[in-house]
Amino acid sequence: MYYIDSCPRKVYAFDFDINDGTVKNQRACVSFAEGTMDKFGLPDGMTIDNEGKLWVACFSSSRVWRFDPETGKELQEIKFPTTNITSVCFGGPNLDELYVTDSRQNAPNLDQQPLAGSIWKVTGLGVKGRAPNNFKG
Repeated sequence: MYYIDSCPRKVYAFDFDINDGTVKNQRACVSFAEGTMDKFGLPDGMTIDNEGKLWVACFSSSRVWRFDPETGKELQEIKFPTTNITSVCFGGPNLDELYVTDSRQNAPNLDQQPLAGSIWKVTGLGVKGRAPNNFKG
């Protein structure tokens, strides 16, 4: 399991015991260092691809980043013409389209960001999302 805590700028990983339903072993799998606010902004929404890598929407940085949760290394960057990127998810018939949302609220220089508040579709990434887990209970 993963959890993003925007203010300390960390993505945490947890172990989940399916037998007793407990969550344990919290650890930071991605940490954004001081002095990197312009590059990474605040981690916000996230999704996981079929290779187990994390795609993190970074608010106030105009970017979505792909990270390896085992090493914390950045693997890929997608830059947008808007500032406040909020969330990401895979979709489409083959789960190979990345949908990205951003916020118009509190966006700086709105006159220079006419597309602020849009939903973006990114294709050609070479990876797919994971099929959803359906609740059976």
